[in-house]
Amino acid sequence: MKLPFFNRRFTPSFGMTLLALMVFMGLSSLGFWQLSRAAEKKAILMQAKMEGLMPYTALTSVELPPKPYQRIKITGHFTTPLFFLDNQHYNHAFGYNVLSPFVTKRRQVLWVDRGFIEGDVTRQSWPLIETDKREQTLYGYAYYPSKKTWFSPTSSLDSEHINGIVIEYIDIHFLSAYVKQKTYPFVLRLLKPKESMLVQEWPLVAMAPSRHVAYAIQWFAMAFVILILYLTLNLKKASS
Repeated sequence: MKLPFFNRRFTPSFGMTLLALMVFMGLSSLGFWQLSRAAEKKAILMQAKMEGLMPYTALTSVELPPKPYQRIKITGHFTTPLFFLDNQHYNHAFGYNVLSPFVTKRRQVLWVDRGFIEGDVTRQSWPLIETDKREQTLYGYAYYPSKKTWFSPTSSLDSEHINGIVIEYIDIHFLSAYVKQKTYPFVLRLLKPKESMLVQEWPLVAMAPSRHVAYAIQWFAMAFVILILYLTLNLKKASS
């Protein structure tokens, strides 16, 4: 293809065209994937914001679970054992999220994330957690753990020590089997009252939508660079 205005001839080879097309499509698909993730995160934040404006709703039955991020209240008491969700961080400090089974007045079991506690990075010592087993009313919101994980359910119970059990991720079915009772399919993240020794702050999303958009722009920019390089490298000066 001769371009007389520029006195250049466009002579791409099949191999270079195929390679450039594959790289361009791959980078572009990554950009669109980041945009879809940004949309998902925006939807989560909007849903949580809307649910945060609603009053607390009393739980009734395991068969009627609440919506994600719905504010709920429940009366009952904590029981054993404690579960320590491993590899958690708060303000750059290593630690665990503490989960406890909570028995409701209907004798149903609800998993409660009581918050973050700093741990020993050498794992030579373990946090000591006090648990008030008297009847009380909890206030929080429903959090449904992600089902996407690199671990198999059989490896979820990582280790057991005097204070509780360390787990790699939250698998409701596996934990329910451990306590040998059907439980609610979500975790209650406490909003009030606060436990003085635990930090009760959970990010709703691991990455803000704006960062996904920024990454998308980077992928699209790299795809554009590939396109420019492809065109530039295949423009040859036309012979007179």
